[in-house]
Amino acid sequence: MPAKQEIKKHFQKYENEIYRLVEGQYFISTRKLVDSDAEQELLESILDNSKPAAPIKNSKGNLHYLLYTPFRYPPLKTGGRFHTRIEQSIFYGSEELETSMAEIAFGRFLFMQNSDAELEAMNVPYTHFVVKVKSAKSILLNKNSFDIERDKISNPSSYGYSQGLGKLMRDAGAELFTYFSARKKDGINVGLFSVEAFASNKPMAGRDKHWSVYITNDKVEFHRSHMKDSKKESHVFEIASFKTKNKFPSKI
Repeated sequence: MPAKQEIKKHFQKYENEIYRLVEGQYFISTRKLVDSDAEQELLESILDNSKPAAPIKNSKGNLHYLLYTPFRYPPLKTGGRFHTRIEQSIFYGSEELETSMAEIAFGRFLFMQNSDAELEAMNVPYTHFVVKVKSAKSILLNKNSFDIERDKISNPSSYGYSQGLGKLMRDAGAELFTYFSARKKDGINVGLFSVEAFASNKPMAGRDKHWSVYITNDKVEFHRSHMKDSKKESHVFEIASFKTKNKFPSKI
């Protein structure tokens, strides 16, 4: 792991459009209560007064709620890949839509593997959106400088090493970082420590799409119908693809 004083030497400029998937139920339920996007923004701001504090604005102004909400809530007891439970949460996205889907699928399997309940198959609505990010204080963990660390950074069964690295990057003032996904081969994920790394304070207009996600104990399927030509698009993830040495990493 690089020494703390070495981290800043790895700062680079990064600019891209990244994908993030969110459950569609919350978005849909609040949107039904109002007549316009502007009214929904107002409703969200009212609801936010009763929730934990979050960085709702940056130097460019107020942030859309889909951008600041991920910073609000603490992760699970074990933390996230690059932050512990006592640290502020991180906005995670992916360079590729399918990588973002793989991360969601893994999270669903992880939940089911750790649940004592006998869960039946279910359909859950999801929405993906795209947001522009840009920062000169970015650390690209998927580039050559960190090749030797890849297996530890993206360990499919442990966050121990990556959480330590996350603290070093955060303390050094990094705003954004990229890394190889542990759930999609050669997929690239993007994490934001700071809301300053948003190049735009709203998701890109017209780039959001809705998905029906069918979830079982051994398979997660994303389905979407194209309205113009009636074609269907599907992405399927089986639990076997996330296993390491024939074992699913249910305890991270």
